[in-house]
Amino acid sequence: MMDDDLSKEFARLRAHEAHEVRGFAATVARATRGRSRPIREGRIALALVALALVVLVVSRALSPGGAPSSIQFTNIGRWSSPTDFLLHTPGSDLLGSMSGLGLRADRYSVGSAKVPGQ
Repeated sequence: MMDDDLSKEFARLRAHEAHEVRGFAATVARATRGRSRPIREGRIALALVALALVVLVVSRALSPGGAPSSIQFTNIGRWSSPTDFLLHTPGSDLLGSMSGLGLRADRYSVGSAKVPGQ
């Protein structure tokens, strides 16, 4: 096919689609036509749920023996992670107990360039 033939075929295809497909403005108008009522009802329902939650929280806070007096705090010093056992690997006790291979830190002075035994 040549460029002219291809252009004619595309023009014929566009004309055929223009007769079968609604315009974009009609599609947008149809989509927004029935939408206002459900959104308004949804907002009303959301406001009622929020109001019910506020009333519930305020009523519990004002009632004697409500939530603030029944809260039990856990001492953070006694808390342990549920996965703490994963940090204890086989042989970790050896890593914490190994010495400096016979060298003592008090034999060296800070700033000294001498190595003992030489």
